[in-house]
Amino acid sequence: MVPAAGEELIDMVQAEQPLTRRELHRAHAPKGRPARAVGVRDPRLPRVRLMTQRLSFEAVAAATAVAFLGGAVAGVSLDTADRQEAAASALAQARQERSDRAATVRLTAAAARYATARQDEALAAAQAALADAQAVLTAAPALVGDATVSPLDDAVTQLVALVEIHAPDALPALPDAASVTAVADTEAASTEAANTDTTSTDADTTAAAPSTTPPAGPELEAPPADTVGAAAASRAEADALALVGVPDDVLDLAVSADLLAAAQRVAALSTQVAALSDDVAAELADAEEAAAARRAEQEAKRLQAEQAALQAALARMSTRIAATDAAPNGEIPVELLCRPRFTSVLLRCDAAQALDQLNAAYRAAFGRDLAVSGGYRTFAEQQQARSTKGDLAALPGTSNHGRGLAVDFSDFGSVGQFDDPDYLWMVANAPQYGWIHPAAMGPGGSGPLEPWHWEFGDL
Repeated sequence: MVPAAGEELIDMVQAEQPLTRRELHRAHAPKGRPARAVGVRDPRLPRVRLMTQRLSFEAVAAATAVAFLGGAVAGVSLDTADRQEAAASALAQARQERSDRAATVRLTAAAARYATARQDEALAAAQAALADAQAVLTAAPALVGDATVSPLDDAVTQLVALVEIHAPDALPALPDAASVTAVADTEAASTEAANTDTTSTDADTTAAAPSTTPPAGPELEAPPADTVGAAAASRAEADALALVGVPDDVLDLAVSADLLAAAQRVAALSTQVAALSDDVAAELADAEEAAAARRAEQEAKRLQAEQAALQAALARMSTRIAATDAAPNGEIPVELLCRPRFTSVLLRCDAAQALDQLNAAYRAAFGRDLAVSGGYRTFAEQQQARSTKGDLAALPGTSNHGRGLAVDFSDFGSVGQFDDPDYLWMVANAPQYGWIHPAAMGPGGSGPLEPWHWEFGDL
C-alpha cells in the first residue's frame, strides 16, 4: 500500500507538475495540527526534509514501476491478440488455397480426360484414314494414273508427319474423377492438420510465455495479396498437372483438331480417288466383258466353222471312201485317194489319216518317222510285184495294196523275223490306230511271214 501522502505525490508526478518545498512540507504536515507561525524555526526541520526527500524518491520510483508494468501487460495482451488474428487469417487463406487447388485438380483431370478422348478419336480417325488410303494408293495408280493420286499421297504424308509429331507412342493412364478427388482431399486434409498444429502451438507458446522483447532483425513485409493469389493459382495448376500426369500437348485441343482435320482430308481424298478408280475399273470391266463376249462369239463362230468344215470333210471323205471301195482293185482314181503328211504313198483317206496319228506316236518313241516303202498299187504294179517277188506278192487284183489299205515298212526285219524293236513296238501300239499285222503273216501263220506288211481296218 502507498501512504496517502505518497498517493498525492504520485498524482503530482503523473500530472507532471513541479514540487516546491512548501508543497512538500504541506503534504507531509499532520492533518489537524495548527501550522507554526511564520518566522518560527522548528528544530526538527532538517530531519523532516531528509525524510521528505527519501519519501519523494520512493514514491516516484513506485509510480514509475506501476506505470511501466501496466504498459507492459497491455503490450503483451495486444501482441497476443495480433498473433492470434494473423494465425486465423493465415489458416483461412490456407484453407481457401487448398479448396482452390482441389477444384483445380478435379477440373484439370476432367479436362485431361476430355482432351485425351478427343485425341484418341483423332488418332483412330487417322489410323482408319491411313489404312483406307494405303489400299487406295496400292491399286489406284494403275487405273487413274499418278497425277490423280498425287494430292492423296501428299495428304497422307502430312497426316503421317502430324501423327509422328503430336501423338505419343503411349499415353499415361488417366485416373478417374473419384481417385483424383480422393488424392486432392487427402493432401488438403494433411496440409490443414499441419497448419492447425502449427497455429495451436503458436497460441500455446504465446499464452504460456508472453515476451515484451521485440524480435531481433528487420521486420519482414508480407507480399501483396494479388502476388500470393497468382502464385497459389500457378502452384495449384502445376500440382494438378503433376497429379493427373498428362503431357501439356495432350491438353491442347488444337493439336487434336488439326490431326482430325488432316485425317478427314485424307479420308475425303481417298473416297474421291476410290470412286474414280471404281468408275474406271467398271468401265474396264465392261470393256473386258464386251471383249470377252466378242471373243466368245468369235470362238463360237470359229468352232462352228471348224465343225462345219469337219463335217464337210467327213462327208467328202465318206464320199471318197465309198467311191474308193466301189472302184475295182488297182483301178481307184488317184483323186479319190489321200497322201499322209510324212510320206509320199497314197492310201484310202481314212487309212492315211490313221497312219499320220500312228506315225506321231512312233516319232515320240523313237525320234524318227516310220519308213514306208509301199502303199496303193495299181493293177499293173501288182503284176510287176508278182513277177518280181513271186509268192511273196498276192495275185494281181486281190492285194489290199490295190484297195489302198496296206503299207510295207522298211527295216522291220527279214522274212520270218519277229524280234525287231520296230516290229515289236508296232505290235503293241499300232492296233490303237486301226493298223494290224495279218495273223497269217505273223509268227506261226500260214505265210508269207512278212513282218513289214501292215493293213488298215478289220479286213
